[in-house]
Amino acid sequence: MTVVDFENMSDNELRDVSTDVFVATLKSLPHEAIEQLHTTRALTDAQSGVIAAFLSMAPLMTAPSDEAPAEVVIDDSIVSEADTDPAVSSDLQQPESVRAADNYRPLKTRMLAWWHGTEPDLSTVSAEENDLQIDDPGGDADSNGTWSPTKMKAAQAVWGESFIDPGSAALVRKIMGPVAADPAHTILDLTAGLGGTAFHLAKELNLWMEALEPERELLDKARDLAKSFMLTRRVPLQIVDFSTFRLAATKYDIIYSRERLFAYPQKGRVIKQAAMGLKPNGQILITDYMIRDPNCETDAYNAWLAAEPHKVYPWTSDQYIGELRKAGINIRATHDLSEKILEQIHTGWHKFVKSLDSSKVDRRFVSQVIQEGELWLARAKALQSGEVQVLRIHGNKSR
Repeated sequence: MTVVDFENMSDNELRDVSTDVFVATLKSLPHEAIEQLHTTRALTDAQSGVIAAFLSMAPLMTAPSDEAPAEVVIDDSIVSEADTDPAVSSDLQQPESVRAADNYRPLKTRMLAWWHGTEPDLSTVSAEENDLQIDDPGGDADSNGTWSPTKMKAAQAVWGESFIDPGSAALVRKIMGPVAADPAHTILDLTAGLGGTAFHLAKELNLWMEALEPERELLDKARDLAKSFMLTRRVPLQIVDFSTFRLAATKYDIIYSRERLFAYPQKGRVIKQAAMGLKPNGQILITDYMIRDPNCETDAYNAWLAAEPHKVYPWTSDQYIGELRKAGINIRATHDLSEKILEQIHTGWHKFVKSLDSSKVDRRFVSQVIQEGELWLARAKALQSGEVQVLRIHGNKSR
């Protein structure tokens, strides 16, 4: 991978460096130079997030050579104190012979390998043993992409309680700001996930609202969370089948969906039902992963499609806008949230890596964390390529 000379670049030139080249160059720098870069240069949010992750994991990195820049070396000798502590759970702290035999690597080592786009050193494993799956998650697997308890736990460990994707109260406020929701509004969340956005809105703005979720496992867990937050009555959750559901006519002031519709093929029907369910002049707000070119065949785009646990059906913004207008929706504004979502991806993983405690995780959790990382790395690279965007479309129903 190409490396560049950060020292002789202007801030504007530095900000234009691609993520892959930026990461490759960081690997060639000593810790002090990375710290100086972090404190003295004007970087993008994504670059700052990458540097923060490098600095947080600095004790795990091998020292760079004084000669030609080299890739970070990942092997079993690079472990944290937690990974070698006798108190670590027996499922993680295994004899070297056992760990080599099943291809298992400590959590921080694997997270570091994921972040840098390298693989753990498996040179000591025989060809026969190497056929074993590194990410064998055990009986709680989501081998078919379903939401197992451990998969939900891993997602929340990265994004926060009740979120399966970049959340936080600040991001919810930014995304939902245009609708100006208040307690007088009747509101519907079309794709609740674990309820994070609905719960934040209900608590912060004292709202009563409804929420739908197409995945049964997520719905059941969201109901448990609503109960723990004492929001069961204020945010009732129901299962939805987008191929058959119908909304009551002119019932809602606001209907929204956050970054989930790309995974479902029935978007036209969803939009038509949402328009029917809105009151005259009611608002609809959709944020979703949208593509620039429906015929795209770039590596980043194809890697993203391959990383998704199920087949996805992304639309262009023109397709969304066309269907919304056909359903009687006036488009007020579109806004590109890609940079904000990228920042949240880097920030979420940085905070997660800093908080890792190997004594409190097990094999299943480790495997799900790595799968979560691979998915979000593919999404981040697709966003960075520009072929995929997270766009917000805000409209209102014609009177």
